[in-house]
Amino acid sequence: MHRNLVQGFFRNARGMLRANGEIHVNHKNNAPFCHWNLEKLASGSSLALVQRVDFNKEDYPGCHNKRRDGSRCDKPFPLGESSTFKFRVSHRTKVSEITTSLGSMRKKILAISKHSNANAAAANF
Repeated sequence: MHRNLVQGFFRNARGMLRANGEIHVNHKNNAPFCHWNLEKLASGSSLALVQRVDFNKEDYPGCHNKRRDGSRCDKPFPLGESSTFKFRVSHRTKVSEITTSLGSMRKKILAISKHSNANAAAANF
């Protein structure tokens, strides 16, 4: 559930980036969080990790970590060992995206070609 939320965040945030903009994600390093593979989640939105640094709360004034639910939902939780992951738009186009695009173009060209040939054949009669 939470991984899906992060994946959706990447997808939406990517569309808001300006040229050379970055997306920063502060994330815990201990289990189970270390198994989320943020780089892979980000790559699904054409984002690439450019830097990973130790999280420093002072770098984010106004940031207050809170529990997500329960009677203590407004209380902070211990951050423990955490990192800030910095992502930018990846300029490498995925081979699968190119292949898919070429396949779609080929189908369109074939459809147009068949339609043109049918019209030419009809004009010859």
